[in-house]
Amino acid sequence: FWRNASDTHVVVHAGARAVAEVDLDGDGTDLPLYELRSISVTDSRRGLALRLVGPDKQRLTLPFGLLEANQQLWDLVFNGIRHSEAAGAEIDARSRQLLGLPQRDTEINR
Repeated sequence: FWRNASDTHVVVHAGARAVAEVDLDGDGTDLPLYELRSISVTDSRRGLALRLVGPDKQRLTLPFGLLEANQQLWDLVFNGIRHSEAAGAEIDARSRQLLGLPQRDTEINR
């Protein structure tokens, strides 16, 4: 899967456990989806976007339109979110609600 938007690409290979954002010179950011430290849904000019932060503070923002358009990409990303969430990744209450994740006990009692 490739996405071309404003000189960047998101690359996902079959069986991947990571996504990569590649810039023009071929370098970029590898983001291990099963080791996320922070997950949030943000508002952008184009609508909602998913903001992922990896173990070494790598960041990747994916528009929901991109995710909705490709079920395999969404499955890969969502499985990484669920795994990372179980391992303690930070996810705010709004993002949990929008992603359909259960609220944590500390968020329920607020």
